[in-house]
Amino acid sequence: MSLRIATLTRVLGFLLGGFFAVSLAVLLFIWVSFDSSRVSTTLSQYFRDQYQRSLRIGEAPRLRLRPLPVLELGKLSLSEPGKSEVFATLDALSLDLELVPLLLRQTVVKGARLTKAEIHFVRSVAGSWNASDLLAGGTGLQALPWPVQIERLHVNDSTLKLSDLATASHFVLSDVSLLTGALRDKSPGSFALRGVALGEAANGDEVKLRAEGRYTLADQLVAGRIDQLNVRLDGDAWGLKGATGSFQAAGVMWQNGGQRIDLASGALSLRGALGEQALDFSAELPALGREGLGVRGKDWKARLVVRARDRETRFEASLPAPTSTEQGFKAETLGVKLAHRIGKHALALEALSPLAVDFDQGGLSAPAARGTLAADYAALKAGKASLPFKAQLAWLRGRGELPGKTTLSLALSHGRDTLHASADLQGLWPLAGQLALASNRFDLGGVFAPAGFHTALRDALPALVEAKLNGTLGLTQFRLDNGLRLGSLKSPFALAGGRMTLPGFEAELYRGRLGGDVAIEAASGRFTSKGEFSELALGPLAKDIQQRLPFSGDLSGSFVFNGEFKPGVPLAEHLQGAVRWKLQNGALQGFDLARSLRDFRSAIRSVSATARTPAASEQTPVTTASSRFVLDHGKLQAENILAANDWLSLSGSGSADLQGGELDFALGASLSPRIANTAARDLADLRGKPLPIRLKGKLTRPDVRFEPALKIAASALAGKAVANKAKQ
Repeated sequence: MSLRIATLTRVLGFLLGGFFAVSLAVLLFIWVSFDSSRVSTTLSQYFRDQYQRSLRIGEAPRLRLRPLPVLELGKLSLSEPGKSEVFATLDALSLDLELVPLLLRQTVVKGARLTKAEIHFVRSVAGSWNASDLLAGGTGLQALPWPVQIERLHVNDSTLKLSDLATASHFVLSDVSLLTGALRDKSPGSFALRGVALGEAANGDEVKLRAEGRYTLADQLVAGRIDQLNVRLDGDAWGLKGATGSFQAAGVMWQNGGQRIDLASGALSLRGALGEQALDFSAELPALGREGLGVRGKDWKARLVVRARDRETRFEASLPAPTSTEQGFKAETLGVKLAHRIGKHALALEALSPLAVDFDQGGLSAPAARGTLAADYAALKAGKASLPFKAQLAWLRGRGELPGKTTLSLALSHGRDTLHASADLQGLWPLAGQLALASNRFDLGGVFAPAGFHTALRDALPALVEAKLNGTLGLTQFRLDNGLRLGSLKSPFALAGGRMTLPGFEAELYRGRLGGDVAIEAASGRFTSKGEFSELALGPLAKDIQQRLPFSGDLSGSFVFNGEFKPGVPLAEHLQGAVRWKLQNGALQGFDLARSLRDFRSAIRSVSATARTPAASEQTPVTTASSRFVLDHGKLQAENILAANDWLSLSGSGSADLQGGELDFALGASLSPRIANTAARDLADLRGKPLPIRLKGKLTRPDVRFEPALKIAASALAGKAVANKAKQ
């Protein structure tokens, strides 16, 4: 028994020794016969002939034989086609080789490992990629110097850089790890990709990216199918903090090197924090196809929700049947819904429009949008409004140093009234560009409650702090919410640095003109204004605004104001400035001085004080009147009041509380020698007597008092003397 075991042991030893001897001889033969210089020459020749690119190998190729043959290459670089600039660098490349073909002095690659690769993909302004030749597959693969039957591909610690010169945008995918199965026709495989996506350095975007899927390749890798694709990202991107997103697709098929792609179904989602707001985006793509630049599909839907503590914005879009065009796609109907809520206020928009998208030029257009803009807002008439509109929209992506551009034309209607807006914008948030507003007829009073437009303007100003706009206003037959009518308003305007200015505005109203400058600070609501007005007919103006004014007649003058728009605070409370005015052929409303003097006749003769309350319809006609009003936070100081008609002259000063609706004026009256030839001839006996008159009480209907001890300002008396001398 022991003899048999010993014999068996010797036989086994001889066999193993022979095997190792043969193996050693085989490996020695492979190592001796392998020509490393031929490897460098063959690879360089291949890239030069096939792609017009220069391949440089910094370290001599090495063949490692244990445990299996591996060809190692180090310090590789590949140039751009026909240029010396570097397209890609590679620290180390390991190629797994088949053993048996090496005995026949043939090289068959069955696996590859890339370490610390850095590849820079560039898209030109014209839209072509610098790697399109390498990714085409087909003839390029067929011309490989060695047969390639990849069973696995492993990329580790690598970096991909993408630069789009058309949009001046840059993207980096670092720490890339890629592991694939077989890369052969009709051989199912799977892949797993990991990496960290970095955006522009200035915005600090950093996203961890993961992608997995199962695939089957065909036609020399120029066609294939991914049965299930799952992509997930986590990090900070597009202004979002803590963003999480995913893309899931099924039945992804490509042909002609990716020139044609079909997707059976896809779903996209993205969530994150946008400042203090939470963003939630999702999209459904039940069917999508691409051939060249043309895209087709069915029942595309997208939804965006942005929420904060006291506000929410919802946006929905749908494309039932997008069809392919040579450069993109078009759709007969794009449906859009927008709902925005802040507290108790709400804004809703619904619109339908044809849509065309051009991927080559990077643009889209909605040439005939129709819809409705509805709002629930306390400043609106009855608290709500619904306004139909028509619009045209076109957007063009920026290219190189040229900025992007959005063109908008909007016609907003209310009954027979229409407000037109046209804009050429270089930025949408914040707004930047040119804007023109015009109307042939529009009544804000039909849309806003009284003083509602002032409230809406005040609420809108903070949203314009970062905007940069300039343009023109061209309004005709325009009625404000307080009833004030403008025959026309023309002005350039500019909005920049949170400041809106209307330099040199001109308005025609009430048979007169108004012109000047206005500046408003968007953040604080503070404003300044100065200008002049001439021959404004106060009678029709008072009728339109449904208020009884202190004067009637034709008013001219100049003004300088500053103030502040504040929530819930009347404008007059923060108004400061001065108005210098002159009234022609009008009347002082609220009292009849001739009737008052008749009632005061006995008191005047006895030099005793008296008073009367005038009727609401009373007035004192004047040929001319003038003064300077100084306003300070709701208080008014009237300086150097002068007024005269054919039998009377007045001078004085006074003050008023505009918020309280009270006034207190001290006037000195004198009767003209021509009184005998007027309807007030019965007062001629009072000529030459001191007539100190005090107006005290309501702004539009003060009590008239005769106060012998009343002191009239010296400046007013001097003005009175000048007026009397001029009349004589």
